[in-house]
This record gives sequence, C-alpha cells and structure tokens, in this order.
Amino acid sequence: MAVVLVGAAADGRLPVSDHPPLVSAGLTLVSTLAACGAIVAVFQRGWLGTGIDNGATAPVDPWISLMLFALLFGLSVDYQVFLLSPDQ
Repeated sequence: MAVVLVGAAADGRLPVSDHPPLVSAGLTLVSTLAACGAIVAVFQRGWLGTGIDNGATAPVDPWISLMLFALLFGLSVDYQVFLLSPDQ
C-alpha cells in the first residue's frame, strides 16, 4: 500500500504539497506497520524459517519497534524533502 501511495504522490495524482505533514505521517505509519508485520511473521511465527536458517521462534524485543519507527520516520522526512524540493 505504501508503494501505491508513493507512486501516486510521485505521479502527481495526490496533492502532496497541500498537506505534507499528513502525507508524511501516513506514509510513516503504513511503512512502520508493514515492517513490524514482516518482522513478526518471520521471527515470531517462523515464516521463511528454512530460508534464513532460523530454527526457533522467539518474541521480538520491544526496542526493535522504537528503532524501526525512528529509522522509517527519518527516511519518510528525507523522502518528503525530495518530493517537495521541485515545488520551490
């Protein structure tokens, strides 16, 4: 879903310059939820366990969610600057 939103924003179909903080917050939220879901699916539920040679499942540490959010928020802000720089 994040790929579709970013594609629509880059294509000009979404008015990115009208509400940049809302777009940035929405993309950060969607990206964080997708990344957390992938981490839980791989490490807690054991999906792709044979592919990455992860024999046992374990709970995800709480600090991983915070660090993931911080990283994705930084990338989102950088991408918003990249999208809005042609407007000036």
